[in-house]
Amino acid sequence: MVDLSVCIVNWNTKDHLRNCLESVYSHPWKSVCEVIVVDNASADDSVAMLRASFPQVRVIASRENLGFARANNRAFEVAQGRYLLMLNPDTLVCPDAFDVLVDFADGHADAGVVGPKLLNPDGSLQRSCWRGWPSLRMALVDALYLWRIVPGVGWVRQTEIHEDDLNQVIEVDHVLGAAMLVRTDIYRQLGGMDEGIFLFLEETEWCYRIQHAGWKVYFVPETEIVHIGQQSVHKNPERTLPELYKNFVRFYRMHQSRSAVRIGALKGIIATACAIRMGLWTWRGRRAEGKAHAHKMRAGYVKVLNQLGSY
Repeated sequence: MVDLSVCIVNWNTKDHLRNCLESVYSHPWKSVCEVIVVDNASADDSVAMLRASFPQVRVIASRENLGFARANNRAFEVAQGRYLLMLNPDTLVCPDAFDVLVDFADGHADAGVVGPKLLNPDGSLQRSCWRGWPSLRMALVDALYLWRIVPGVGWVRQTEIHEDDLNQVIEVDHVLGAAMLVRTDIYRQLGGMDEGIFLFLEETEWCYRIQHAGWKVYFVPETEIVHIGQQSVHKNPERTLPELYKNFVRFYRMHQSRSAVRIGALKGIIATACAIRMGLWTWRGRRAEGKAHAHKMRAGYVKVLNQLGSY
C-alpha cells in the first residue's frame, strides 16, 4: 500500500524541479511514497528532463497551463496513497520530512491537513500558516505591512502567528500549499481544490472547506522543508499579481460577505496596497541591475489597478 502520493505541479522551473526531486530521492523513507508530476505545458524541456533523469516519477504532461488547482486535481485523480502531499517544485525536502508528516496524520485522526515548517534558503523561518481567513482586516494588515511593522498589536496578531508559537504543534486555519498534506479520504469526500481559481489561495479555500467539514488543520514544526518561494510571481507579475488579488476578492465574496459596501472597501484596501508596492518597486529599481525586474513588478500592480473594478 502506498502511504504518500507526492504531487508536484511544474511550470517552467526545470532546474528547481530537478533539485527538488534529487532531495526527495536522496533520503530513505520509511513510508511508501510515489511521486506524480503534472507539467503545465512548460517550454523549458522539463518533461524531457523528468523522463531522462527520473523514470520512477509518474509524469502527466499537459498541453495547456491548467493552473495550480486543476493540475493538482489531475494528480489527485490518479494518486494511490493514503495521503496526498502537495509539494512545490522550488522546495528541498529535509531528512524524515515525509515520515514525520505521515506519522503525525496517522496519530491524529482529526487531522485533515498537516503543514510542515518551511524555511527560506538562508535557513530563516518562512511564513507558512495563518489563523483567520481573507478579510478586510487581513487585507489591511498585508497592505500596510502591519504584520512586519507592529506584529505585537492585538488585532494584527489575530491574523498572524507569532514566531515563538511555531516551536510546537499548533492548530491553525490554513497552511501554505507549497507543502501541504491532505487525507485522500477528504479529497474523495469533498472533492479537490476549486478549479475556478487559476493561481493563489486555492489551498486557503480548500482548507476552509475542509475545516468547515469538521477536520482540523495542524502546523507541525518537527519536520522542515526549504521553500525558495515566489518563482511564479516574479516570472510573470503582470499575470500572477492580478490573479492573487482577484482570488482574494473571490474568496471574500464566496465565504465572508456579498455586501457591495464591504467588497468596495476591500477593493479600496487593495488599491492602497498596489500604490504602496508600486512606490517600493520604484525605489528598488533605482539601481541598474534591478531596474528591469522592478519595471515588471510595477506593471503587474498597474494591471491589478486597471482590473480591480471587474473583480
